Amino acid sequence: MWSGGCVRCGSIHCVGCCDHLPQFTQVNALYTLNTSNAHLLVEAKGYNSAPARMILQQMLLFPLYQHVLQWVSEHFVTHVILASIRRQRALQGLWHPILLWEQVVEGLKTHRGSGQPKVVHFFHQGTKQALLAKDKRKLMPHFKTDDTVRLRKQMIEDLLKCPDDKKPCVLFLDDILTTGQTALGVYRAVEEVFRQTRAEAHLCTIFRSPMGMETL
Repeated sequence: MWSGGCVRCGSIHCVGCCDHLPQFTQVNALYTLNTSNAHLLVEAKGYNSAPARMILQQMLLFPLYQHVLQWVSEHFVTHVILASIRRQRALQGLWHPILLWEQVVEGLKTHRGSGQPKVVHFFHQGTKQALLAKDKRKLMPHFKTDDTVRLRKQMIEDLLKCPDDKKPCVLFLDDILTTGQTALGVYRAVEEVFRQTRAEAHLCTIFRSPMGMETL
């Protein structure tokens, strides 16, 4: 379970453990990837196993929700950004841990609290989007589309309206942190937001892969 800091170095202000994610003020994970949960992930993510999906759902959903709720209460989180799901995976209806984060952020919308963050599917491709023709999708996974530019602009406008006495932050959510390249790709899509505002970027993943473990 997440203990308040990075699962590799223990620091609550971890920025990637090897200085390879300095773009993020905080990098945290709830669990270390081990043999048992890695096996469950392979079964659920790779083979779409219903029992494995159910176990992960029961094991992870409530802790993930509590963790994000705590994060939102402790930080002035203005936006939550979900990582992408590959189009082919969405088309095939394959399960992905990002779907757990989707349930979490949907739960945030019903939570009775003030200042709930905006949820940004920045270049996330859900099943419905994947089934549409490329020129008809509302949110495209290409960084230079008009929709992406509009989303960046809207985020900047929102962040510039934040009170001067509060430090806004954008929370990036992903499933597994190994090298950090996926998180960096999402960050670069919105990098202009952080150049033009005072916002910090925070990254939270479900699992942190130990050094040397094969990427799932």
